[in-house]
Amino acid sequence: DVCSSDLGSTRFLRSSVQLRLVSTDLNWTLDLFGRQQAAIEGARASRNAAALDVTAARLALACAVAGHHGEETIQIAALASALAQSSESSVIGGDRLSLGGATLLNGFLITAVTMCDTHRSTLTHVTPEVVPPALAIAERDGLSGRDLLVALAAGLETTTRIGIGLDYPAFRARGWHGPGVIGPFGAAAAVGRLRGFDADTMAKAFGLGGSQAAGTFAAWGTPTVKFHQCRGALSGLMAALLAEQDFLATRQFLTAKDGGLYNSYANGGK
Repeated sequence: DVCSSDLGSTRFLRSSVQLRLVSTDLNWTLDLFGRQQAAIEGARASRNAAALDVTAARLALACAVAGHHGEETIQIAALASALAQSSESSVIGGDRLSLGGATLLNGFLITAVTMCDTHRSTLTHVTPEVVPPALAIAERDGLSGRDLLVALAAGLETTTRIGIGLDYPAFRARGWHGPGVIGPFGAAAAVGRLRGFDADTMAKAFGLGGSQAAGTFAAWGTPTVKFHQCRGALSGLMAALLAEQDFLATRQFLTAKDGGLYNSYANGGK
């Protein structure tokens, strides 16, 4: 039972037991992340960072395959199918749905059986928000595996750095749940990187992503906490696509005194 899907120079293979990421040449990955600093300020451009991003992609895909057995997967799949009737995007280990539908469902699949990554400093699962919109856009636009991996690096780095800046203990004390709050920023960053956004458009995408930041620990103990994650992926996708249309958004969503993320969700951030 092997399913394969080519994406540029990278091919994803999965079976009932293993999932491997195979590339014609992974040397470009190390070289690419050596230049990541020029694209994303503060990115950790190193061989270790490159290896971590490949590992994150593998983990996310493997978790998504397992996620088809999640208890609530059929309900999210029904929602994803209802969002639109097109079929331009692949569902990991499944059929095809619309761009938004596949992003939502893939986000849920990655976290459905709760085996995915956790960023310990913010208690946030990061790959469910970042990987699905990046996969959807890379597939739609026929981009390379290299493009996909650098977009994932941008999204993962953006999510975690914004989360660290929040001052997590203060953020958590107010009841907020990280994935739905900081996830949209990372999703927007990944899509923006794939679409070649300039700084102004990316700033608009962050403003629009932040305007959808939501999710609290009131949902703890229910599958809604998983919905926070897949909705974060969809929110970031919508934010980036709307920013690409030059939709006006604030450039100070993190730091605005009145309603900024750091002031409203925490105590001003770090």
